[in-house]
Amino acid sequence: MAEKINMAWIIGVVVLIIFIFSNQGAQSVIETGGQTTVELAEIETFSTQLQSIAQLQGLVAKSCTDSDGGKDVLIRGTTIQDYIGQQPDEYIDTCISTSVVKEYYCLGTIAKSQDMGKSGHHCVNGRFKPDCKDTDGGKNYDSKGTVTSENGKTYTDFCVTDEQVKEYYCSGNNVLSSQATKSGYNCVGGQFVKKTGDAECIGSETRCIGNKLHTCVAEKFDEGELIIGKCGYTGDDNEGGDTGNGDVGTTSFCPDGSKAQFYQDPAKGCQVFNWIIWVAAGFAALIALQMFMKK
Repeated sequence: MAEKINMAWIIGVVVLIIFIFSNQGAQSVIETGGQTTVELAEIETFSTQLQSIAQLQGLVAKSCTDSDGGKDVLIRGTTIQDYIGQQPDEYIDTCISTSVVKEYYCLGTIAKSQDMGKSGHHCVNGRFKPDCKDTDGGKNYDSKGTVTSENGKTYTDFCVTDEQVKEYYCSGNNVLSSQATKSGYNCVGGQFVKKTGDAECIGSETRCIGNKLHTCVAEKFDEGELIIGKCGYTGDDNEGGDTGNGDVGTTSFCPDGSKAQFYQDPAKGCQVFNWIIWVAAGFAALIALQMFMKK
């Protein structure tokens, strides 16, 4: 591009020098009444040379535009070089390899190009995209990781079941996944955790014991916490609760959240409590009926 324009100017200067020197050696002048007249042949030669120079001016750059605004390797741009008296040239950013892009840009009115790279990126269709990244280093089932694709979408490892992990990883710059189980291990929070013989829970399951909500931590239930609306807790500090040894205190709650104060076994207490209510209601109905009959 620039070489073509420079050559045009060089040719123009050479033609102009030839014209000047040739006219100095071959010019024929006629003196008439104190005025100088140039012969017709010399005028025609001069006109021809001017036309040649004008044609060379067709290679002179008129303007330059770049759709990506300059050296922006993250956008595939098109650079237009416009000339005086000639059709414009079009240059589109192109991948030279997966690590190098030929980037076209404007320097004033002249179109230029430069081979460029970018760390942590790869060239696709004339622009750079981020490399695929995996926080756990690849196909690592023992560590929960997150994969970020070249388009910025994220994929996080998770548990398909209590014993199966879905693992995302990079293959080149493609995102792949696989599922696996591992003998002697449970899946907890998107990674394998070794089972222990005295495990009372797995994963992050929760359980109501008394009116406290307990969460599984490292295969053991924690001390639990009182949460209004959970495990029948309403905010009354006198409602009793966990006795500290896993048994239910004097005040406990059925699965539907209702109070059940006459049991110690959560599996049976609600049924016992319901029977007591029905028996009491039956006796009350009989007494009411007897009183009605005596009247």
